[in-house]
Amino acid sequence: MYIDKVTNNDLKEYIANCCAYSPEIDFDLAYKNTITYFKQHNGKKHNPNDMFEIHRMFSIWYESLIENPQNPNYSVYDDPYYMLEVWLCWVNYSRRYLKNIQNPKSMFGISIADDMRKSGLNSILDLGCGSGYTTAAFKEIFPTCSVYGTNFETSVQYKMSSDLSKKIGFTMLPNHLSIRNIDLIFASEYFEHILDPIKHLSDIIFTCNPKYFIIANTFTSPAIGHFDYYNHGNTRLEGRKMSLKFNKFLRKLGYERMKTSCWNNRPSYWKRKDFIALETT
Repeated sequence: MYIDKVTNNDLKEYIANCCAYSPEIDFDLAYKNTITYFKQHNGKKHNPNDMFEIHRMFSIWYESLIENPQNPNYSVYDDPYYMLEVWLCWVNYSRRYLKNIQNPKSMFGISIADDMRKSGLNSILDLGCGSGYTTAAFKEIFPTCSVYGTNFETSVQYKMSSDLSKKIGFTMLPNHLSIRNIDLIFASEYFEHILDPIKHLSDIIFTCNPKYFIIANTFTSPAIGHFDYYNHGNTRLEGRKMSLKFNKFLRKLGYERMKTSCWNNRPSYWKRKDFIALETT
């Protein structure tokens, strides 16, 4: 259901749902902004004046990065119109990644999903799960798994995800800290929202000890909540260098990126090396 073709009615239903949680959202304005945002994002002709709310949030974020790059204006995530950004990320990215991992040719004869199933998949953690659509989709794809999603507990996203979780059967958490020995961690467009992503990755690995990662990072693309430079120890790295460091660190902590047919390794599939060795014995 959740990864089926998204229709215009699905968007209208989503915006109506957002309005129910945030009455300050103007339905028609949100709809026009979202439609125009998709056109702009997909390189189609559009009127920039019709995505004022997106430009407004973008300006707030990047102006705050100039003023204080170590402590920008995180309140942008609480902006009621940020839910439009969440919708685009779901439709254009996370939903596509879920399709990719189910493609029977994604691992050259077997799907990524089936590769995890045959090796053992009982629990899934969806980091920064937005409105919960990705988390719900995971529960539909892997109905016997325990599925968890995380987000800021005070956000509208968390409230929407929590209500959805009661219908679908997943669990919402404010963070990853209570999860131990998770099988799969899914991070779609997540780590680029963290100022020190490698430190955060390290904490997640040592806390959750996952067997697999499904990751899609976009450190080099400007967006609301992304950074111009990322922290790594005492140094600051621009996005391209952070991407290289991030992957190198995953390898250092014992993970191997598996070969897949996913275009541009999106998403990338990482497996813990000791688990690979166990599978081959």
